[in-house]
Amino acid sequence: MITRKPRIALACAFLFLVYAASAQDLSDLKVEKIAVGMRYTEAPAWSPEGFLLFADTVTNQIHKFTPGKGLSDFADRPGGPMGLAYDTQGRLYTCEFRERRVTRVDKKGKGEVVAERFEGKRLNAPNDIVVRHDGHVWFTDPAFGNQQDHRELDFYGIFHVTPKGELEAVAKLKTRPNGVALNSAGKILYVADSDARLIRAWDVDKNGAASNARVFVDKIAGVPGGVRIDEKGKNEMVAERFESKRFNAPNDIVVRHDGHVWFTDPAFGNQQDHRELDFYGVFHVTPKGEIEALAKWKTRPNGVALNPAGKILYVADSDARLVRAWDIDKNGAASNPRVFADKIAGVPGGVRIDEKGNRARWCTGCVSASKARNTRREWASILRGVIPNIRCWAWAR
Repeated sequence: MITRKPRIALACAFLFLVYAASAQDLSDLKVEKIAVGMRYTEAPAWSPEGFLLFADTVTNQIHKFTPGKGLSDFADRPGGPMGLAYDTQGRLYTCEFRERRVTRVDKKGKGEVVAERFEGKRLNAPNDIVVRHDGHVWFTDPAFGNQQDHRELDFYGIFHVTPKGELEAVAKLKTRPNGVALNSAGKILYVADSDARLIRAWDVDKNGAASNARVFVDKIAGVPGGVRIDEKGKNEMVAERFESKRFNAPNDIVVRHDGHVWFTDPAFGNQQDHRELDFYGVFHVTPKGEIEALAKWKTRPNGVALNPAGKILYVADSDARLVRAWDIDKNGAASNPRVFADKIAGVPGGVRIDEKGNRARWCTGCVSASKARNTRREWASILRGVIPNIRCWAWAR
């Protein structure tokens, strides 16, 4: 049962930013299929109790994934669950875009409306939400598709709700905000602006007041959606130009434990229209920030990965329909370029290595696993298929 608080109103593409938070060794990650048959998944949120929630917005279902136990139904939200977030008390916040509100449910199942109206007018369609450790809440309020048809507000909003339930507009925009996040200290608010194709930022103080509005990242080639910050919270631009020319459209990235970075730079669709480079590149960035072109191709590279030891680099070539490989030394220098796998029937996209050497194929709505065929047994996971049809994945160590 949702009860209404009288004075309270509302709630809630592939973005590639080559950022270095501190180097992380991700070589032991593996991909696990946790759900298929979903209609439109959104809002992954980890509970403090150790399970994952995510929403299927079309069916109004919130699903629960518990490591070691699998998938189960968690709750039904007829209001249209979009953004999900927990606070430190274990209360679940939900952006209900159909009901145009933000709700909160405690551990005992008691619910209440956190935000529904601003200055007497209904919210547009709350989308994403973040909760700070002290109970301050921020959420975005865009309107996509037919959500535009019944708008009462003449702006797209970024809202702040205090622990006492007071609602204020951090920003009133003409463009639509989407994902929202805080840095690890809870002192910087980040919001993706899908229409303006940039990331905005504000400083937020102990009372939740926002100041120093600024553009954090702009001129994003794709449409930015979700925003997340790692626990170190340190962000800096690693790569933007090569020999004074802007990159095409950076696509995939891998970071070795010692800080060496490799990324691919193809150009798909209308990304071709504004190219400054006359090649498609595979680039290496040293821990000191030095950039070099590992490869300059006429075909387009896509996914990139390292083997668990960080000594072999794999790159999927979507146009040539093969996977290339190089040996990598301790200084990040590449040698022995070769074709690792060729004559791939589909279009190879992402590349991942698991610790056991199994190969997974990324396809429409499913994953199939098999052993890779290679005399040197350098196993690669070739993920390929139609990305928008992939439903839900969990990455686990």
